[in-house]
Amino acid sequence: MTASAASPRWLWLAVPVLSVASVIAIQRLTAPAHDLSPRPPPAVRQTVPSAPASFGAALGRADADLAAAEARAAERPGEWIFLETLARRRVTRAQLTGSYDDYAAAQAALDRAFTLAPAGAGPHLTQAALHFSLHRLDRAEAALDAIGRYAAPPGAVERAEALLLRGDIALYRGDLKGAASFYRQAEAVEPGPGTAFRWAVYFMKTGRPAEAERFFDAALHANPAPTPQFRAGVELQKGALDLERGQWDRALAAFRRADAIFPGHYVIEEHIAETLALKGETAAAERLYADIVRRTGHPEFMDALGELALKRGDRQAALGWRARAGAEWARRLRLLPEAAYGHALDHHLAAGDAIRALEIAERNHAARPNGDSKAQLAEALLAAGRATDARHVVEPVLRSGWETATVHAVASRVYAAAGEPRLAARERTRALAMNPHAFD
Repeated sequence: MTASAASPRWLWLAVPVLSVASVIAIQRLTAPAHDLSPRPPPAVRQTVPSAPASFGAALGRADADLAAAEARAAERPGEWIFLETLARRRVTRAQLTGSYDDYAAAQAALDRAFTLAPAGAGPHLTQAALHFSLHRLDRAEAALDAIGRYAAPPGAVERAEALLLRGDIALYRGDLKGAASFYRQAEAVEPGPGTAFRWAVYFMKTGRPAEAERFFDAALHANPAPTPQFRAGVELQKGALDLERGQWDRALAAFRRADAIFPGHYVIEEHIAETLALKGETAAAERLYADIVRRTGHPEFMDALGELALKRGDRQAALGWRARAGAEWARRLRLLPEAAYGHALDHHLAAGDAIRALEIAERNHAARPNGDSKAQLAEALLAAGRATDARHVVEPVLRSGWETATVHAVASRVYAAAGEPRLAARERTRALAMNPHAFD
């Protein structure tokens, strides 16, 4: 697992994709359109005494809300709006558990809703958000386009949410200018913590960690009612930022703060386990990973256990974990392929299956051609012995403004394999300047 992998598995904590409608409008930002340093929104403070204070409490509430939504949809079988509510409740649960089955059930509810909705209406915004969560960028964009054809224009909150989603789609396609443009348009309509959080991620991916940290803090302070879940999410992302900079102790402290604020959630715990493993505390990391796997059945952490077992010389245990992970990755690739590509790719690279890894890398890149997926594709091409092709993939990233230590580390390995030691040394220097542990 890499902390840099932006995916619904961590994004739910701080900016649930369906939650922008709950954001209260604050003062409009005034940064000029050409300025790539927007000002954070001002601080607003309220309290949410009834918000769940732990993962267990949040899951209990999600289950109760889901049961109520299922009952209401059954009582009103001809009304699509109740199926949209049911889909949203499924997504809320999926964002807590990481369950692909919940995501699939949410899509099934939306499919039924669209069969009932009249022309020019329907749950398009919810569908767009779900498609984005599952890395179906083209379909997310098509759903947003349908909203633009409504006879009655949506309200300000809905317009802002749609613009933020368009910015997210642009970012995950590697279109940095497009992402910035959409985020600014959303700011002009309805600024708030969701927009600040997006800017933080934007700066993470463009090599400006100080700005990213500032905007993560701004997202917290601008939230009019920061729940424990939201506050933990901000700490989680600050820790991930520290991890990308190779600041392991700072990262671990941030992850432990997140765990104290919103205890019991595997997303936070697996970041703790990852950091412990990086610091050499492998026994503690294995215990935590094993507990996470017992509770979630998540194959990514089976792979982590396999890697740790291999490092301590237990090849039999490593093969066992790898086999279990492989079976679950195969199931997930069948169920929701776009959502699984990026992490399943890591599994097959670690297993030495270069042919399958390259196949998945190409599909992942086609689904979301950003700097991270291009770096993964270059890694897969290298594993397949195609250094020249890997160079053709990674060099445009180096010119794009997508600036991460991972990209430069991959470029260094690509240039070394292509017989370009001077260029390899240059990229190695750049990677280590961003993260002194980039090659560990």
